Amino acid sequence: MAIILPKVSYEGVAKVGLFQANILKTHWHHDVEVISLIKEKQKFKELLDNLTVRYAFSIEVLSRILYDISVRFMKLESDLIIGHNIPGAVVSWRISEKNGIPYVAYIHDAEFKRIPGSLPSFGDDTIRKALSKAKSIFTNSMKTLEELKREYKVDGVPLYPGCVPAEQVNEKRSDFFLFVHFISPRGSFDFLAKLLEKEDFNLVIAGGRRWGWRKVLHSYEKFGDRVRFVFEPTERELFQLYQQAKGLIFPEMENFGLSPLEAAACGCPSMAAEGSGVLEILENGKEIMAFDEGNTDEFCEAIQLLKRDEQYARKLGKNAWKKAREYSWDMHVSKLAHDIETF
Repeated sequence: MAIILPKVSYEGVAKVGLFQANILKTHWHHDVEVISLIKEKQKFKELLDNLTVRYAFSIEVLSRILYDISVRFMKLESDLIIGHNIPGAVVSWRISEKNGIPYVAYIHDAEFKRIPGSLPSFGDDTIRKALSKAKSIFTNSMKTLEELKREYKVDGVPLYPGCVPAEQVNEKRSDFFLFVHFISPRGSFDFLAKLLEKEDFNLVIAGGRRWGWRKVLHSYEKFGDRVRFVFEPTERELFQLYQQAKGLIFPEMENFGLSPLEAAACGCPSMAAEGSGVLEILENGKEIMAFDEGNTDEFCEAIQLLKRDEQYARKLGKNAWKKAREYSWDMHVSKLAHDIETF
């Protein structure tokens, strides 16, 4: 079996694919090979320890331009391909057309027609053909599935990402709030800066470094020791941060949003942007707090609430933890494996 990922760097798409690969290999005893379309220096090292990874092109710069061509000449002995996101699905289709290998698509965001920072950008007709030829289409949320139906007139099945639930909830938490995301200039960091200017709280920012990350560091120097960065955290380090944080801030609306589910798995209360796919499984007001994207007043009020009302924070986190136990990675892969075993 081959799992095709846009890249194996610090991001949610790669994490989902690598957890799938590890569990399919260790628990379901499949021979699994991971193919990364783009080669980057930063990658989930610990999630790759037990896996074989091949790159569409060995030179990073050229891989961003030539992966769609070079992957067609790859020799695969796999009996099934799982292609992640639109680029992974299109490449899987190209390989299937040449070698006859069946494939399924797992789509995280239907609007990403190319890998950021790379070429090509696939056309709608190409994407529609690739999706229509897939044996099955999975999405990370109903939100993504509705996008696929609207944009490409194809149907699929929501298969929510998983998490690693803690055995128990840590009720004694530290005084910092947590934000987990790759570090690059974008809207979330501007929004977090506004929160820090309006409200007095400590913030830990954890994630992989992307282009422009030094600009983010420079812009946050004015907050002094109130802000701490943790670059390329291991899964163990991230787990500990979730266990310790007073709360997770997830201000940007996303098709799913893996970090609120990971926080829930550790009993860490979260505040998220209304409309995010993770709200399909975490109930607003009971297992998570959700507010309008970009509303600094509502997010600041939530921060104040979690700081002053520890009983409410514990209850919110405990409820989230109970729900997260229904969405472990083992359960996720079991549902996936049940479907692909028919091929």
